[in-house]
Amino acid sequence: MREQWMDAANLTSMSDDEKAVVYNYTQLESPLAAVTAGLLKHGKDASNTTLGELEGALQFHWGGAHSTLRLFEELDIQHGDRVLDAGCGLGGPALLCAKALGCQVTGIDLTPSFISAANDIKTWPLIDRGHPGTVHFEIGNISNMETVETESMDKAYMIHVGQNLQDDVTSGLATEIYRILEPGGCFGIFDPVLGEGDIPLKFPLPFATTRHDHNLRKTSDYVSIFESKGFALLRSTDLSAVPNAIAPQTPRMIEVSTRFVSGDENPPLTLAHVMGQSWDMRRKNFATALLKTGTLALRMMIFRKSTSIGRL
Repeated sequence: MREQWMDAANLTSMSDDEKAVVYNYTQLESPLAAVTAGLLKHGKDASNTTLGELEGALQFHWGGAHSTLRLFEELDIQHGDRVLDAGCGLGGPALLCAKALGCQVTGIDLTPSFISAANDIKTWPLIDRGHPGTVHFEIGNISNMETVETESMDKAYMIHVGQNLQDDVTSGLATEIYRILEPGGCFGIFDPVLGEGDIPLKFPLPFATTRHDHNLRKTSDYVSIFESKGFALLRSTDLSAVPNAIAPQTPRMIEVSTRFVSGDENPPLTLAHVMGQSWDMRRKNFATALLKTGTLALRMMIFRKSTSIGRL
């Protein structure tokens, strides 16, 4: 069924690497149907569900919405900023950026089912109404963003995306991000990177079904690629080594987290609703590599388009 759906989604023009990425994340024919079914079990539906209640399925990365806000804090995202989410997935960070911070957000992702779900969820009443900001989701290749105008963005970011990108794609992404950012604009990365441990990774992982599906790299590799395209590295923080650093630190973002981040210890949704039966093993393998063997680390990097002084 999944293979038939992927064929129907017109993926024939994609490269083999792009298809591998889409295949890894397309564990279910319809993630939206899985999300709504999960909500229904808790007496929720599209009419009465808040953004916080969707966090467990829409924030597809370590640390959930708290780490998203930590990245936004590092980027100094302000009300009214034009922001690009590269590899937006189901749209959790983009919706948080738009609805909690009042930004104009564009989210781009390769996976058709994710974009379809994100475009549906953004219209839900408690998410769409009463909040500032706008968000637009589209299917696309983040190394060739033809629909995004030059110097049309103030900030951009990617969250747990780079581990799927080959070096030439990451290089293309850096070129595109440099093009679309206004002079002095900033780009933030929150990604798993190769750590100091040398114990082989176990698969599947959240971002890779087999060892052939990922393109993990060292932090220094990111720095080399982005500096070669005209960016200056402002900050680089190993969040796997700093206690509590994954959570927002400033009063502004802490206040946002109290309004938009769920504190439910038993949330209605988890990433199992998106990734299906394989999620538990994927999660355990990732946690082992990050917390026990040190094969993976979490790194947050902030780059500035270095042609002029920006806001930071």
